Amino acid sequence: MPMKQTLAPLIVTYLIATVVTNGCDDRAADVAREAADRQARQNETMAELQQEVAAGTRRLVEEEAQARQQSLDVHRDLQAERSQLGEGWNDLETQRQAIAGDRRTQSFLAVLATGGGAVLAGLLALAFACLTMYGLSQRDDSAQDACELLIGDLVADQPRLTRYLVSRPGEEVERLPPPADVEPGDRPSLPAPNHR
Repeated sequence: MPMKQTLAPLIVTYLIATVVTNGCDDRAADVAREAADRQARQNETMAELQQEVAAGTRRLVEEEAQARQQSLDVHRDLQAERSQLGEGWNDLETQRQAIAGDRRTQSFLAVLATGGGAVLAGLLALAFACLTMYGLSQRDDSAQDACELLIGDLVADQPRLTRYLVSRPGEEVERLPPPADVEPGDRPSLPAPNHR
């Protein structure tokens, strides 16, 4: 109880006791009664005010609890949206990295295809040159075979090819007849042998 409420009944009691002991007239008793009635009305008014304040306080506490609950709900909603945004950003970053990786792979493959084509063309040219060189070195060895055949015929006891060119002691040399359109002084000379 507040201090005023405690003092008010004491004052009323003191006034009543003073009036009774002094033997004052009815007027003092009326004043005391009026004061007591006024005090009672004030006490009732104070009680009503306290009830209204208590009810207002209860409503305030309830409304504050509701506001806090709404604030918590809004905070949870914000956290949920924030986590969804975070997941969205993570998905977006993953997609961006995948696209960047694809672009790097594609550019690498493009460079590899271009460079690989040039290398392949160079290898084909080199292979063609090697085959050409090998073909030249593995040419027809007919000149060498002809030389070996002539040498073999020269050293043979019965030459078949050179019997017109070489005479052996005691043999008669057969000569080829000269061509009809060539004069004896215009005979072509044989080319000099190519010795390697």
